[in-house]
Amino acid sequence: MNKLYFGDNFEILCEMDAERVDLICTDPPFNSGRNYNAFFKDSKAQNKAFTDKTMKGARSMAKVKVFLSFEFDKDGELYRNFLQQAARGDSCHDFEDCSMDEAYQPHNDKWKIKARKQIALSDIVIVLLGDDTDNAPGVEVEMTLKNQLYKPGFQIRPTTRTSGSVKGGGDVIPWNWKKIDAKITECLET
Repeated sequence: MNKLYFGDNFEILCEMDAERVDLICTDPPFNSGRNYNAFFKDSKAQNKAFTDKTMKGARSMAKVKVFLSFEFDKDGELYRNFLQQAARGDSCHDFEDCSMDEAYQPHNDKWKIKARKQIALSDIVIVLLGDDTDNAPGVEVEMTLKNQLYKPGFQIRPTTRTSGSVKGGGDVIPWNWKKIDAKITECLET
């Protein structure tokens, strides 16, 4: 369906379904000779703010490629909960899952190569803290790869867990979707 929207592009972009958008075209009144209270002629700072805000809106429509790091054999429910809650709309972001689909194999170079590839594909790495994640060797390897690849990330602690944090995993925040969304946005903007 073809549809034309009229209004503030940032507000409209944030409300649109990313799966249904093929093209975004804005038409500010550049060089029209009319005065629309446009600020582009006089202020580089205002122009940059407009561009940053517009690009932030466009980026918010793209799926966030997320690598979820967790203790594969013990904390699969955290992984499933994160993706299910996001899919039902608890998050303002749409996610593409780049996580590993197999448990860590200590002496298997193919596992490490695959983990490096998946982390490299991701925009962000999020550690889901279970009861013993801070001692999980696979998570430790994933954090080493995350940091070698300079990927942003953080850790989420469910309210029912008291485990320690993972070295190299970034800040620890509670499992609260407003805080998770804010942290994802912060990580993607840096």
